[in-house]
Amino acid sequence: MQSRQPNINARKSEHQQPNKTIVTKKLLVQEYKDRLKNNIKSLNENFDRILCLVKINDDSSHKANSTGQLSEYYAMREEL
Repeated sequence: MQSRQPNINARKSEHQQPNKTIVTKKLLVQEYKDRLKNNIKSLNENFDRILCLVKINDDSSHKANSTGQLSEYYAMREEL
């Protein structure tokens, strides 16, 4: 009788081991999905902030100095 008890316990542990593995894998997958979701959300927020901070230079920036004005004048003169 005593020799059968460890076998029964061994069988139980064999059946419980895959269940624990499956549960552990499910938890890991769920944790990975949550982290991925949070990382994507953070990435989108950062990208939005970057786009809000970007300043687009217009083409009139060269007109602020006299050299830019002269080069524009000569470029237009040559085109005509």
